[in-house]
Amino acid sequence: MNSISILVYLNAGGEHGKSSVARLQATCNQRNIDFKVYTTKYPKHTKILIQEIALKNKYKENHRIVVVGGDGTLNEAMYGLHSLKEKIPISYFPSGTGNDFARSLKLTADAEKFIDNIFKVDLENLEFIEVSNERGLAYVAMNGMGIGFDALISHLTNQDKKKNILNRAKMGKMIYISKILAAFRNRSVFDAEISVDNKEVYKHKNILFASFMKNQYFGGGIKIIPDAHKNSGLIYLALAKDISAKDILRLLPHVLKTGKHFEKTPKFTKIIGKEFTINVSGENYLQADGETDKIKDTKFNIKLATYPFYLVEE
Repeated sequence: MNSISILVYLNAGGEHGKSSVARLQATCNQRNIDFKVYTTKYPKHTKILIQEIALKNKYKENHRIVVVGGDGTLNEAMYGLHSLKEKIPISYFPSGTGNDFARSLKLTADAEKFIDNIFKVDLENLEFIEVSNERGLAYVAMNGMGIGFDALISHLTNQDKKKNILNRAKMGKMIYISKILAAFRNRSVFDAEISVDNKEVYKHKNILFASFMKNQYFGGGIKIIPDAHKNSGLIYLALAKDISAKDILRLLPHVLKTGKHFEKTPKFTKIIGKEFTINVSGENYLQADGETDKIKDTKFNIKLATYPFYLVEE
């Protein structure tokens, strides 16, 4: 008999988490699929809970482990799983605030289509970004990891009490955009030494942000890397230096609409590679899939890793 373990962060996207689980449960009942729901109890619980679920069910036949939530929930789950050093397959059903991962990979949010196909789709090894420092694994990113301005925007967005309201109205991108000017007023630039594919180290000054991307989207629907696609074997660095408020206003329409933002100014460049190192000076915000942290005088190695997924597309 087919069976499913469902891990859900019930605060994901306001009421979206509860609604998504209810739809999945109803469909499982209709299809005579056995299921068990696991809910997170506290912040960062997802990392621990997914490990327990995975180890408990790793030898079970005809079983699927499904993570339900937004980009942040998936990020926590992937950190927990990658830390295990065992590749126990999972699936993902989008139900949260950003859903940039689902948007980039065109994953279904239809519960019936998901349940009807989750036991039919092939297992695939999906690339994601692994970020390490001198202590070992520091972060993972399914969409991307950014330092500086984009991370500050994510920090301000996550603090905004209107976030869940706008996400319920499917307007999550609007709150991110609304924080751009506020973040620019509070911005700080930084210097960094960056190398690509173990080649020469280049010193960059007055960096507004450095975003290492695997997929197209960040910020709840902003297509920052239009030509990115899954399992390309590549990481895309969006690097902004010496950017003024006037530059932001000039570039924003292209970021939101035309996708030609890298063609408009040499201050905003795209660097493509398979592995990066970055040595960051000073104190900065960092975001991984929209989840933020504070760093200071840190060196990171950024490369690709893979993890097995059962994915159901639209």
